[in-house]
Amino acid sequence: MAGRAVAAMNSQVAGAIGRVLDVDPGVVRPDTPLADVGADAVALLAIVDALRESGALPAGYSDGVADLLRTARTAGDLLDAVEAATESNLQAAAPEAAAPEALT
Repeated sequence: MAGRAVAAMNSQVAGAIGRVLDVDPGVVRPDTPLADVGADAVALLAIVDALRESGALPAGYSDGVADLLRTARTAGDLLDAVEAATESNLQAAAPEAAAPEALT
């Protein structure tokens, strides 16, 4: 994924964490443990909801992405899950390559 897109996603993840936990998003880095900024399991669900509402986390993500979200321990783990969900949606939205017509 391009650097700008990752930076934008990082900003969205930090912003969601900041809104839910009432912390300055500027202090949230990818290596920041969520527990260090006050996140527990309930807060993690609220952060995921905030990411969905902001459009950063697309709907219809896979079970693998759900597992990443459920087991996130750092802001970077959440960023990885958002990236995986976005890439998965982009792949699903890409038109299938047209099958070559059979020669008759």
